[in-house]
Amino acid sequence: MRKLLLITTRGSVISSECNVNNPEEYPYHAPYPQGNEKITCTYGDEVVESCGGDFDGGQYSGKGRLVRKGGVFEDTFSENFFVSE
Repeated sequence: MRKLLLITTRGSVISSECNVNNPEEYPYHAPYPQGNEKITCTYGDEVVESCGGDFDGGQYSGKGRLVRKGGVFEDTFSENFFVSE
């Protein structure tokens, strides 16, 4: 069985590609976390990344906590970058 990266989210997502007047125009669209969210990325049974905090158009933005590859980054993010205050 092939493993897939599974991303789960708790909260709202946005998609600029979705045409609500004609959803069949482009049936494949990417959802992006928006607002205060928690996302978890798993590969098989392993959690490879989790983040809770503020998102803007799918990017980490504002206060949050990111756990990735054993490292914990907690403070402020701007445009997907960790910028500790």
